[in-house]
Amino acid sequence: MGTVFLIGSALQRIGAGSPDGTQLAERFTKTLMDKVGQWAKTEMVEPADLPMVREVVKTVFDEHGPVACRDQTGPVPDSEPQAMTCALALIADSWIRSTDQERCEHGLLTTLGGAVD
Repeated sequence: MGTVFLIGSALQRIGAGSPDGTQLAERFTKTLMDKVGQWAKTEMVEPADLPMVREVVKTVFDEHGPVACRDQTGPVPDSEPQAMTCALALIADSWIRSTDQERCEHGLLTTLGGAVD
């Protein structure tokens, strides 16, 4: 669930929940899912886990809690954390590329600090 929390935090930092977030949501989600889907072709990610990744991302952009959403769907399959980690890595990479390094480090540390509380 930690990865789902970090996905939510990272997406909020890049615009989920803002007025521009609704315009960003569809394009971002499609692009992210295309990229995660490429990992599925290499057998690093199970294709069956892609709908849950999409649902978590959609939930964040809809301004709902992704962890609560994930908890409601039942047990986590053994393969799902790998798909979530892949999505998080892609989100983090896009965030790093779109912002300066110092701001990125501060955001990641702030998010991590909030996760521990």
